[in-house]
Amino acid sequence: MLPISPMAPVRRLFAGILVFALTGLSHAQTTWPAKPIRLILSNSAGSAPDLLARVTTEQLGRALGQSWIIENRPGGEGVIGAEAAAKANPDGYTFYVATVVAVAIAPHLLKNLPYDPIRDFAPVAMIVDSGPSAVAVHPELAVNTFPELVALAKKAPGKLSYSSTVAFLGISQEWMNKLAGMNITQITYKDTAQAIQDAVSGRVPVMVNSIGTVLPLIKAGKLRLLAVTSLKRLPAFPEAPAVAEFYPGYESEGWLSLAAPAGTPADIVNRVNREMDRIVKDSQFTQAVQKFAWANNNGANTPQALAALYRAERDKWGKIIRDLGIQPN
Repeated sequence: MLPISPMAPVRRLFAGILVFALTGLSHAQTTWPAKPIRLILSNSAGSAPDLLARVTTEQLGRALGQSWIIENRPGGEGVIGAEAAAKANPDGYTFYVATVVAVAIAPHLLKNLPYDPIRDFAPVAMIVDSGPSAVAVHPELAVNTFPELVALAKKAPGKLSYSSTVAFLGISQEWMNKLAGMNITQITYKDTAQAIQDAVSGRVPVMVNSIGTVLPLIKAGKLRLLAVTSLKRLPAFPEAPAVAEFYPGYESEGWLSLAAPAGTPADIVNRVNREMDRIVKDSQFTQAVQKFAWANNNGANTPQALAALYRAERDKWGKIIRDLGIQPN
């Protein structure tokens, strides 16, 4: 009989513990989701991202067999919601609607950003990959085209003003100012409703804002659409030129993506990615997106492709912000 090693019982005990742990982990992952899932937004209830998130989570809920609870945490240029999501337990029960502001703009505007958009998030899926803005003016302003707006602004530097509600839109307009050699003064608003009111009254005659926000005003004849900030013209507004037609390289588009706290199990991330790819190609989702003149042109993308986009967008907007001489505070 071969002698029994004194370490054999220890090895058997360790092996048993390891098998138990792996079995438990496998069981936890195969039974996910076992409870409602939280989705954090840096946008207020009733906003375009919020309404779109509700369409998305309704379909995700049906696909996964669990309800999603939307938690709105607006404010601080998206930092409040982003920080809460970044610091959440990475157990697969918290997700976040990551935007161009949270990922690419805030890191260059705030010295003490309480999260790192590259390190602290696991990219999951793209929701909307094309969210351009509209350049619109009050109907009584004596311009009918974008070149006429540029000419008027150059003729009277600093006399015209535009409304801005978030840093992203303000930076977009300042970039436009720089490329066109004009000086339209920025008027910053904390409240979108007040910005719209002042634009409609003509108090602030120029407005650069999400097309979804401006569209009802354009249709009602309260604002005149001059251009769009996408790289090319939009099928919904073929008569409106892209700013890039006059100033090549200009492109300012928002986007919405689904992210999770870093460390969220890869199988959960991949499962949600697969479901999202099906959802964003569904006609119900497409119709909901089109109401805001947004689009998803490339599906959910892979988590790896989305991670590359995060880095590319951070670098792109960082360069623009530096070129504009904007200092972080």
